[in-house]
Amino acid sequence: MRICLLLILLIISTKTISQVSNDDIRQLTFLVLNDSPLVSRTNQSTVQWECVNKISVAKCLVYHNDQWFAYKPIHQGTYFLNISDQSCKNKQGIQMVIIEGDPCQTNSYKILTCIPTIEQDDLFITLDSLKQNTQYLFNIDGFLEDFCVFKIQISETPKGIPFTRSILDSIPVQINQSNNIVKIIWEVSESSLPAIDHFEIWRKEFHDIKYTLLKKMPLIKNTYGLAKSNYVIFDTLQKEGQYKYQIITTNEINNDRSTVAEKKVRWIKQPFQYDATIALNYKMGTPIQITVMDNHGMILHKMSFIFDEKKDAIKNIALGKYLEEGKQKILIKIMDLQTKAIKYYTFAQENTN
Repeated sequence: MRICLLLILLIISTKTISQVSNDDIRQLTFLVLNDSPLVSRTNQSTVQWECVNKISVAKCLVYHNDQWFAYKPIHQGTYFLNISDQSCKNKQGIQMVIIEGDPCQTNSYKILTCIPTIEQDDLFITLDSLKQNTQYLFNIDGFLEDFCVFKIQISETPKGIPFTRSILDSIPVQINQSNNIVKIIWEVSESSLPAIDHFEIWRKEFHDIKYTLLKKMPLIKNTYGLAKSNYVIFDTLQKEGQYKYQIITTNEINNDRSTVAEKKVRWIKQPFQYDATIALNYKMGTPIQITVMDNHGMILHKMSFIFDEKKDAIKNIALGKYLEEGKQKILIKIMDLQTKAIKYYTFAQENTN
């Protein structure tokens, strides 16, 4: 029974990582306009070297484990290739070549776009002016031999963030940061307002796999129907790190989504600043020992020095890191090591609740 169970598990495992059918260009997958996204993967795919044009893409990418999709538009126009839900073993993403031509007829290939890496964001690639009844091939590979699962869709509607951000910083954006509070302010010119119906603010931390949509804001109009030109959003960062923000303008009627600004911020949590200031009055040359303790008597810090009136008459002792750790009360013990005379000072964290 145990051997039988192992065989069943092995068969299931083998099927899970088997090749997709469109690994073979003769069985390429035809995309249907506006159909639900197709799920595919690069695991176990192989390269049909006779069907790729290595010379044309040599400076762009290296083939490892590719597969093939195709689309033949009924009408000439602009379409969108939506890539979503990437999950890659090494978090490298996929790469893609977009070709006009016939499958495996490399002499007919016209390389329209070669994309060396597509990160794991949900994004779209704009396909401009596709010709009627012309076949387009999409050759997808795992970047740096990565194994990726992903969704792909050909659509008249773009989804996610734009892959190409050619008009970056076309809208003035100002970032004001106070610790982990980020204030984003932007202004839109009157000439640009008619082409916008919403703003989307996306954020990504350096270690995040993909951008997260923070907020979708409609274009605001007053009682006279005039659009507001100044906008602001606040964001509270929950962890330290380096962050990127994208502001995307949308026009749902025209199916337009454009990244108009990208900004970066960095937040490093600053330690709580609090110093205990104590006046010392001893004879020059007196050996002094200062001990910092919590209210249970545990020693947090200890220092010894020979008293010098010029530099030690006012002593600042940093307590911020202890209060930040949750110590509610700090005890400072100052001892004259000659006479053994001791003075105590107590500092408590104020309760702001």
